[in-house]
This record gives sequence, C-alpha cells and structure tokens, in this order.
Amino acid sequence: MMRKQSYISAFMLSAAILILPVQATASNLLLAQSGSCQAVGNRVAAQNGATLVSVQEVNSGGRTVCRVVILKPAQGGQRPKRETIEVAK
Repeated sequence: MMRKQSYISAFMLSAAILILPVQATASNLLLAQSGSCQAVGNRVAAQNGATLVSVQEVNSGGRTVCRVVILKPAQGGQRPKRETIEVAK
C-alpha cells in the first residue's frame, strides 16, 4: 500500500509542475515577434492588391526582416506575378 501511495504522490507532483504558468523566455518572445511578420505580410499584400503566399522572419545582412511572398493578379492575359519583398522589422 505504501508503494502505491508514493506513485500517486509522484504523479501528482509531476501534474503540478505541468500546470504552472509559463514564464516569458527568449523562444516565447521570438514566437510573438513572428506573429508581427504575419501582420506585415497582410499589410503588404493589401497595399499591392495581391494574395499573401507566405511570410518568414529571416536574418538578412545582419538584421531581422520579414520576407513576404505575394501573388499579384494577372494583367493583360498574362500569368499572376509572384513577388518576394523584404520588410525591415
């Protein structure tokens, strides 16, 4: 009976650790900043009358930028134009 009780105590202790609030860390902040690139991508697409294809946060030339890929509508019977734009954060 004593052994079963120690397993239950260990389980409850591990469960208590899992429900503690997460503190802000560098990786959490990075995820929060990545979300701002999505907003930048949406704005760039809207300004160009285009469709947003993808957004990435990348280091370019020693600085962090949002790499936005958009698809501009076709003009004059041609295919839509894919364009990559880098926006400084």
